Amino acid sequence: MIGTRMRPWARLWIGLVFAAVLLGNGCAGGAVEVASKAKADEARAYGVHSARTRPLPDLGIPPTPTNLTPGRYATNEFEPSLSFRVGKGWAINNPEKTDHFSLYNRDFARSDEDPGAVLAFVDVRMVFDARRPAEGNVSSRPKNLVAWFQRHPGLHVSKPEPTTVGGVSAKRFEASVSSLPKERLDECPHCLPVFGLQYQEPVSIVKGFKQRITVVEGLRGETVAIILYAPPGQFDSYLPGAQGVLDSVEWDGAHGTSS
Repeated sequence: MIGTRMRPWARLWIGLVFAAVLLGNGCAGGAVEVASKAKADEARAYGVHSARTRPLPDLGIPPTPTNLTPGRYATNEFEPSLSFRVGKGWAINNPEKTDHFSLYNRDFARSDEDPGAVLAFVDVRMVFDARRPAEGNVSSRPKNLVAWFQRHPGLHVSKPEPTTVGGVSAKRFEASVSSLPKERLDECPHCLPVFGLQYQEPVSIVKGFKQRITVVEGLRGETVAIILYAPPGQFDSYLPGAQGVLDSVEWDGAHGTSS
């Protein structure tokens, strides 16, 4: 657990599960560069080419933030399994889990204190009670997750638009916090928790940030939510790169057909 004397934006990202790497002291950036160079050296030694699909890197213990060399990557643990392509600027900072993984990008950050953007993939299994989203107050994922978001009393949700991800039908919308719960999360007081995770802090919608959510429900009984988080003034700068990742998604054959 990171102490209470952290900078405010770093505490904010704990509520999103993806905080530790974004500390504004510059150390994470150095670790990323070192890890990236090591991976580049390894790639040259073994003749790895950008066209090859690679597994997401093992970040070690403790996790070392790692830049992703542009190219295609496949998940190791996350279900439903998928692959995707990233361009320049994307990195991974937390170990992949069966119910979530996340990428981040700081290409348009204006300072070391700017958190940049996070693209989170969540296999939604549990949701927080919409009227009392307190710690431990969770239930199984609703059958229609998009409708659940639309009815949520603490959120303002734009009209969902049809789209596809990896050839599977999906709905896309933007969500912002209209009211925070009385019982705030200690580690993220500006967060409205929405999804419960097995081994991490909850996935939240963050007051003051812009979030675009894509819900993919045609995955043989599983529902994946893909959330792009970014500061409002920089959201449009990060969006094309994030959309490029989504456009490249390919679901594993066992999961990639609509039900």
